[in-house]
Amino acid sequence: MNTLVVRHVPDGLYRRLKAVAAAHRRSMNQEAILALEAGLPGGPPTQRPSPEETRRWLEQQVWALPEKLTPLQPRPSSAPGGLMKPQRAVQGVVTAKP
Repeated sequence: MNTLVVRHVPDGLYRRLKAVAAAHRRSMNQEAILALEAGLPGGPPTQRPSPEETRRWLEQQVWALPEKLTPLQPRPSSAPGGLMKPQRAVQGVVTAKP
């Protein structure tokens, strides 16, 4: 990746960039790159979901997971209570024999 240093940025522009970056929960560098991409011809800017869209997705797909999961059933085993007996340890990992 290349590096670009921008000097003598007007105070108002700097404050606007900082406010927009904070609102989008991005760094000022990320926000500046997106602003440059949007302002230059040759390609569409990278679209990221809004905080509201992200929250909706989390509510529907992630936070609702406990309701969607089915409880695990114990595996049949010769051990009492359906528990598995440890067989041996290999490099700190315990393997079990059903």
